[in-house]
Formats: sequence, C-alpha cells, structure tokens
Amino acid sequence: MLLKRGKLWHTRIMFGGILHQRPLKTRSRGTALKLESAFRASLVNGEFGIHDTHGTPTLEGFEARLLPHMKANTAPRTYAFYVQNLKVLKAFSPMREAKLHKIDAALIERFIQSRLRQKGKPLAPVTINHSLRTLRRVLHVAEEWALIRKAPRIRLLPGENEREYVISDADVMRFTDGFATLYPDTIMQYLFQFLIDTGLRITEACNLKKEHWTGASIRVVKGKTKNAKREIPLTARARYCVEMAVQRSRCSYVFTGKGGHKPITRHYPSEQFRTVRDGLSVDPACVIHSTRHTFCTRLGTKADAFTIQKLAGHSIAVTNKVVFDVHFNHGVDQPAVGDGLVYVPSGEFTDDRLWYYYKASDGSLVNTESGGHGPHDSIFLNGNRYYGGTQDTYLYVLGLAPQPIKVGPSPSRTAGVRPYTVNAAETRVYVTWSAFRGFSVGELPSGRLLSTVNFGAPCDLAAPSHGMTLSPDGTEVYVLDTCVIVTGLKMEDP
Repeated sequence: MLLKRGKLWHTRIMFGGILHQRPLKTRSRGTALKLESAFRASLVNGEFGIHDTHGTPTLEGFEARLLPHMKANTAPRTYAFYVQNLKVLKAFSPMREAKLHKIDAALIERFIQSRLRQKGKPLAPVTINHSLRTLRRVLHVAEEWALIRKAPRIRLLPGENEREYVISDADVMRFTDGFATLYPDTIMQYLFQFLIDTGLRITEACNLKKEHWTGASIRVVKGKTKNAKREIPLTARARYCVEMAVQRSRCSYVFTGKGGHKPITRHYPSEQFRTVRDGLSVDPACVIHSTRHTFCTRLGTKADAFTIQKLAGHSIAVTNKVVFDVHFNHGVDQPAVGDGLVYVPSGEFTDDRLWYYYKASDGSLVNTESGGHGPHDSIFLNGNRYYGGTQDTYLYVLGLAPQPIKVGPSPSRTAGVRPYTVNAAETRVYVTWSAFRGFSVGELPSGRLLSTVNFGAPCDLAAPSHGMTLSPDGTEVYVLDTCVIVTGLKMEDP
C-alpha cells in the first residue's frame, strides 16, 4: 500500500505476518509504484532463497576486485596473509573456477580433503585453517556487496595449537646462552630478554625507535590495534638490554640487524628462535610469541586484569571475577555512566526525585542529585545528565545551565516521561510521553517544546510510543510506535 507523507511516497506491505515499511524517497506516484513492486519482489525472493546470480564472479574473477579492498582496509601483514592463502585456494581448480554462490559446504569439504591428501609432509590443521579463514573473509565481503545471498558457515579444523606456552626462568637462561653462542654478532640475546620483560609483540619491538625510550620506560606508538599505543615501565634487565642494543645501533631504531644500519625484521628473530629451541629440545609449542604470553602470565600474579590489558595493549580484558559488588538500600532503574561515575535512578515506584551517583572504580557513593519525579531513565552526554521520571510531566537536564532545565510539559497532560534521546550538539531533545502516541522536540537550553508529532489516537497502553533513537547523522528519528510498528521520520531540523 502506498502512503504519502509530506511530499514523499512510502510503502507499507504485510508479508509473512510482518509489516514492512520503507520510504521510497520519490514525489512521483508512478515511480513509487515501480519501487513498491521491486520491494515486494525482493521480499518474495528472500522468502524462497532466490538471488539474482547473473554476473556473480568466480573466486578467481573476484580476486581483482577484492585485493584492492583488502589492501586499503587491512594491515600490510594481514594483506600478505590473504594474498598467500588466495593462491592456495585457487590452486584447487574446482574452488578457483566456482562462482561465489556455488561455494558451499560440500565444495569446502572437498578442498579440505584435497589438502589433507596432498603428497609430502602432512599439513597441520592451522595451515589448512589459514585458507579457510581467508575463504570465510572472501565470502563475507561478497555477501556485504550483495554478490551472494548468504555466506556459508565455515567450520575450522580442530587441533590448532593454542599459544599458551610459558617459558620458565631456567629456559630463559638456556635460550639466552643459546643465542649468545649461536648468534654472537646479533642482538637476539638482548631482544629475547627484552620481550620476556615487556610483553611487546615482535613487530612492535622491531619498530621501536630510540626516541621512544625514556630510560625508565618505552612507548609503543604504533601497533596491531588502537589499544597497542601504550607506555611500559622497564625492569633493570629490560633497561640493560635496550642499552646494549642502542650501543650497537647506527640508525634511529633500537633493535637493528648486522652492522646496526637497518631495523631488524620480524622474520630473523623468529627463525633464530626456532633454531635455538630445537637445539635445546624445547617443546615445539614454544614460539617467539610465547615471550608475550610469559610476560602476561607472570604479570597476572601481581596485577589485575585491567592492568594486564593496558600493559599488553589488548583490546578487551576478559575476566571471570566480579570486580566489586554493591548492595543498595534504594531502588534501581536505568543507570548511565560517564566521567568515572555511575548515575543510578532510585526507581519509578519511589516517591522521590533522587539520582545516586557512585564511583565506577569501586562502587562507593559520591552524592545524590534531583531530577524527575519517579526516577526511571538516565542519559549522560558530555558531562550533562538527562533525567526522566515516570511521575513527572517534564524531562530534567542538569549541567547545561546553572539551574536544571525543564523540557516540557507533556502534551498528554499525564505524568510520565518515557524514552528520550538527544542530538550530538545537545541543542535538541526528543521525548516520548505517557498516554501519548508520538513524540515532542524540545529546544536546549530553553527547554521549550518546538513541536509535537502525533501519530494518532493512543491504544490501550500506558506508553504507546515507548522507544526512540536518532540516525548516526542526526537527520532521522526512529520511534517505536507500539500500537503499530517502528516508525521512521525525516527531520528537517534535527
């Protein structure tokens, strides 16, 4: 069914028991009819698994389009990994010649079996999994680009060695002596001990410059993720290793190759590590990355998970321990977090206006402040707090002005601030209300209502419009109209 909202056409189609709504973004009714027909056809095709495969490339044909995308969106080493494993995938002719939508579980299994049966030294599961991970990435990109309907699920082979080996103190000394004996003209003996005591990734150590060394610490300015940027204090042994490496260096880098004129590359330390390891008859599970795992494991006996996360440059710290547990003598509703504090409303069924705020680090109470009656919802943005109470006709804003700002009153004249949201500039606030089907646009910092959008007569619900959010660019507001379905509206003045 076509609907006209303002000057633009929209469509509403009931299909499979679900109401689908979409803006058609055209003023022409004829064009709208064609777009609606195409939308209905796409719903039918999706229902029956139909996908237009005309022009879908083969794996080999897709490579020319894929590799520039990979090069622009991945690190150089990751890009090289994909290039290498694409060659492996293409070496299996049925995979190379298959159109992307024809790559299914059966073909993937044939590829795995061909790799397992190949002549020569048996392939380790991790080697085959490298190719499977590459194929998985290829097919997910194809899905994102709408070249295939859905990427098949790819299961990796079991049996990969986990990097959990911890190098003992005795083996640290054996490795150090081995490097000094076999490679006396290199800095490997110093690099190895430095890695043990700092937990740096081998690439981070290779990129370390003299300017990043302050004497008592070193700074990692570039790494695998944004969390890799960090400062690490040096032990006496690590500081000595840096000093010895700097003495040999004739360029701006700390760890250099023979002659000291160029930075060392990651391949030589890895190769030298394997040679010494095999000579010492150490478990093959011990790799150069084990220096990093050894550092984190030892640190775990002295520091909490978040300190380890920071010093190791990890993106996420996962711990199975409760950091702290706080019991309140008041109710709790939707809290907000900001600037190291947790703002907790006392609950919509309490006869007060209190928001309690606690330290996020240990849960200790700092103070209280007042907002809407029947404290229920909270938003923290740029130091400002937005407090909504279900027994109040105004939304309260603290921080934007010396005195609390009151946005309202409710157009329904019934007490109850329901879900609300704020634009990034904090000049507009969008509010839903009890007993009102629609929402209001409030101006900040004045608090006056600029406009109210009414969706129609409310249904038999306390909050007919109960949920809303803004699009990332702030030009559209989405309101959950519980009497119908999600409604999206274009905002001329967000």
